[in-house]
Amino acid sequence: MKDHDRRIIVVGGGAIGLSTAYHLGKLGFTDVTLLERNTLTSGTSWHAAGIVGPLRATQNLTTLARYALQMVGVLESETGQATGYRQTGGLWLTRSDDRLAELRRIAAMGEMNDLHASFLSPGELAERFPMINHRDLAGAMYLPQDGQINPVDLCMALARGARQFGVNIREHAGVASIRVRNGHAETLTTDQGEEIQCDIVVNCAGLWARSVGGLAGVNVPLQAVEHMYIVTEPVPGLPAPWPVCRDMEGALYIKEDAGKLVLGIFESNAKLWDHTKADPGDSFIVLEEDWYHIEPMIRAGMHRVPVFRSIGISHFMTGPESFTPDTRQLMGRSPEVMNFYVAAGMNSLGIMSAPGVGRAMADWIAQGDSPIDLWEVDIMRFRPEDNDPAFLRERTAEAVSNQFDMHWPMKQYRTGRNRTLSVWHDRLRECGAVFGAPAGWERPLWFANADEPAEIRYSCGDQCWWPVSERESVMLQRTGALFELSPFTKLEVEGPDALAALQWLCTNNIDVPVGRVVYTLMLNDRGGIECELTVIRTGAQSCLLTSASATRIRDRSRILRHAGRHDVTVRDITDEHAVLGVMGPRSRAVLSGLASGGLDNSEFPFATSRQMEVAGAMVRASRLSYVGELGWELMIPNDRACQVLDAVLEAAHSEGMGMAGLMTMESCRLEKGYLHWGQDVGTEDNPWQAGLGFAVRLHKPGGFLGRDALATLKGGVDRRLVLFETPDARPLLLGDEPIYHGGERVGRTTSGGPGFRTGKNLCFGYVDAGVAPGKIGVSGFEIKVAGEMHALVALPAIPYDPHGARMREG
Repeated sequence: MKDHDRRIIVVGGGAIGLSTAYHLGKLGFTDVTLLERNTLTSGTSWHAAGIVGPLRATQNLTTLARYALQMVGVLESETGQATGYRQTGGLWLTRSDDRLAELRRIAAMGEMNDLHASFLSPGELAERFPMINHRDLAGAMYLPQDGQINPVDLCMALARGARQFGVNIREHAGVASIRVRNGHAETLTTDQGEEIQCDIVVNCAGLWARSVGGLAGVNVPLQAVEHMYIVTEPVPGLPAPWPVCRDMEGALYIKEDAGKLVLGIFESNAKLWDHTKADPGDSFIVLEEDWYHIEPMIRAGMHRVPVFRSIGISHFMTGPESFTPDTRQLMGRSPEVMNFYVAAGMNSLGIMSAPGVGRAMADWIAQGDSPIDLWEVDIMRFRPEDNDPAFLRERTAEAVSNQFDMHWPMKQYRTGRNRTLSVWHDRLRECGAVFGAPAGWERPLWFANADEPAEIRYSCGDQCWWPVSERESVMLQRTGALFELSPFTKLEVEGPDALAALQWLCTNNIDVPVGRVVYTLMLNDRGGIECELTVIRTGAQSCLLTSASATRIRDRSRILRHAGRHDVTVRDITDEHAVLGVMGPRSRAVLSGLASGGLDNSEFPFATSRQMEVAGAMVRASRLSYVGELGWELMIPNDRACQVLDAVLEAAHSEGMGMAGLMTMESCRLEKGYLHWGQDVGTEDNPWQAGLGFAVRLHKPGGFLGRDALATLKGGVDRRLVLFETPDARPLLLGDEPIYHGGERVGRTTSGGPGFRTGKNLCFGYVDAGVAPGKIGVSGFEIKVAGEMHALVALPAIPYDPHGARMREG
């Protein structure tokens, strides 16, 4: 079967489903059917506000959103169907200087996408937009490319365009069941009893996406809420166009519609809605008005735009909208069923997201991997337990308010915590651990002494944990520190074809002696980096893989999908073992008194691993280090983990060592030039650009996935990853900051932060190959951070122990 002859079923006839079907048809897929349970747009699309905002909080989300600006004109031309799209400009209003700093970061990122925001003082705002109360504002950001569209007209244009490309659109055709065999969806049965064969299913069912996923055993973590807005009577003298106004601290938006004003809210106490209690025949659902609930927001609207006080309300709309636990979309291939894709959970941004989401989904299906770096919206970032109804109910109100809440650096969710705990959790808390929950695990961010912060105090400037991390880093350098590493993904790959499968998947040579540790990458067909990991050869037919905690579901799914016909099993053993990092100059002395075997360089060299007894328990000890010091990672069965920690901690204290947290590890990896997948490298970056050629064996027998593309790319590297420092100041570096050289923008940062052992403020950044340090030297660079320019110097070598003597020789 030719790829474009595959039978694709798109479930859901709202903006997302129609855009996906339209783009599939446009790519030349010839057998695409869209099934809509009722009539087109009858879920949430029909009552959407229709705001089109191309500037989002991150580079990748902006790439996704800004596609709408170019697609709408093309769609109207192709179909002859007007969409009502018009650019009105948009305002972000704030009372907070911290929020202004956040907005200036977003504006700088927008510059890299030809979205040119400007800032208005309260006085300038009053002069340009006199109907807005400016008296309590710190300022505003204005973006001319903001706009709005008629949601139903957009959907009708997409439907017409899809039909023109041969898509079969069927209304009143709900999905009653999905048959899955050997991890693949084979047939769908409609609520009329018709059975439809399928090669690919795309779940764009909006409010019902969680239920549709459940039919196939696919987790789709969504929770619907009652989203409310009001429409005024006509407003005399309302300027045209009226900009889309977002009152950030008021948690509301105000837009114009046919001479009226629309006010919508993203409140902190959103009302949950259970879609399963709705009548299956219901369409264009309108929920009961709740004036008591919306009253505080109406008062906030009256304060911000005083004309609300004298204008009547013509319509109160309450309709259901679905939200995800982290307020980001759900997109991509599901981990449970290989040919089942999801595009849902738009968090009340479905109309502005539809063009980009539809194109990305179509490209994803056509290429087999995401066409651009979409990790932050990939459905595989969630674990099965994240689809638990109790968790979704608890988290969703916070997720709704997150649309307008301040997005602090290192912000942690308040709700849905303490769900995944290390076996050491209580002991770590007794040691002073301050916990965060990246990727769902409760992890120590730092360990506070009595006079140090025992909770996160958010800031857009110096971080409260910096002094603590400096203390931990100095301790690590002088004596050593213990790190909790349990959340890192641990996968056992076993079977007669384990070596062959990993040789095909990995860029490096995995055919090494038992006990060797190999750093390697996995690529896509384009040569982009899909995973970075370490592989331990544990036996003739077995290996242990370790990768980032956040990519646990994704990495296992990728291995299973690309192992093909190889006879292998992939077992996730992450939850079965605790892992303790024992790092620093005194780590050998600590472990020597507890371990059964020798630990000197001749007996236990760097990048080797073996089973050994430590404190009476059999553990896997691996001589590795993510912090650049002599050290071992001990993987311990959970039932023996506490006895090992207690013994190691007692011995460590006698050597002047203590616990250290995730933020110290992050600081140290920057000083060592170590990269983080999802920040510094991703699916759009190749090893030559990232400086990871040392992990590639281009000519190993049998090749590897992505090898042909990589061989071609080697001859024309267009950008390079460089480690920089800001020598004259210590601004807060978070990534996505633009880099300049000679006044021209030449790249952007990926991650950054202070290195406390070196005293340098560091960041990684990709820059055009023509201005990479090897071409022009190390000076002349600048970086824009929250609107301010700072000098930037490219480092000619890794700043901490560049030759690795501390780590390799001990």
